[in-house]
Amino acid sequence: MFTQAQVFNILDVPLADIIEWAIELLSLGYDSANLRILAGLSHLNDRQEVTYYVNQSLEDFKISPLTGKISVIAYTAVIIKEFLRAKISQRRMLQEICKLCIVFLGGVFSPTFLIKMGLTYYRECILATLQGM
Repeated sequence: MFTQAQVFNILDVPLADIIEWAIELLSLGYDSANLRILAGLSHLNDRQEVTYYVNQSLEDFKISPLTGKISVIAYTAVIIKEFLRAKISQRRMLQEICKLCIVFLGGVFSPTFLIKMGLTYYRECILATLQGM
């Protein structure tokens, strides 16, 4: 439920997604002044302002941000669930997961290596998995 906000800062979650998340939480009965402000922002707002209200909303509900490997795994699950619920396209799912692979593995390997080897590998794995479903 709170995963998108927990990984917002570290994984560069799109602003529109985090605002949609805030609206969804309000519709489920969660409420705080910061969450209402966040839900009222748009993707045109400054990322710093959105980040402030994301962090404040997490504090309101006593939720800690996720970091490192756990954040990548958690957000990957969110992306796959959104695809399976037909909220996002296959293309968007692949783009987001590939971006996560680059963010997570970027500290270990050079960007050139990831582009030549990793990105192609992960795309192939994801496509093979989807075709097997």
